[in-house]
Amino acid sequence: MRFILDENVIISAQTGRNDRGSPDLTCVSLLVGIVEGPHSLAVTRDIWGSYSRQVGLIPASQAVEGIGVMAVLRELFSDSERGSQFKSPPPELPELVGFQGIDEGDRAFVELAVDQDDGITLVTTDTKLMAAVNSLGLPGRYRFSVQSPQDVLPALSRG
Repeated sequence: MRFILDENVIISAQTGRNDRGSPDLTCVSLLVGIVEGPHSLAVTRDIWGSYSRQVGLIPASQAVEGIGVMAVLRELFSDSERGSQFKSPPPELPELVGFQGIDEGDRAFVELAVDQDDGITLVTTDTKLMAAVNSLGLPGRYRFSVQSPQDVLPALSRG
């Protein structure tokens, strides 16, 4: 399976907390499941930079012990057989600009998902983003899915 991880998934994996601040290792489990299975990621250089900036803002005291998210991601990209790839920036989708629920930071992830042609899954904890993407009908038109980490976890074990 191929994935695009929204930056909120990366932040949650690094902190071990959900968006409400409660302890939650779902995103840690997701990242581990991606690494341990035959899965890959797609990112642009800008998205990679966003991941790096967000993780860099997290104090070591707030990070999950033993999980270096950026190191795990680098491992995925260092194994050429996995198929993880840095993608060229996708074209902008004018219909996303100003659409309620899709902020400027989210657009890069959605546009990358739209630009793929392989049934990629955009994984996010942002319920407003999921609702907005689905209300625009983007997954059906562009052959991708948008799911929460909780919904993706069971599929990881099935490969």
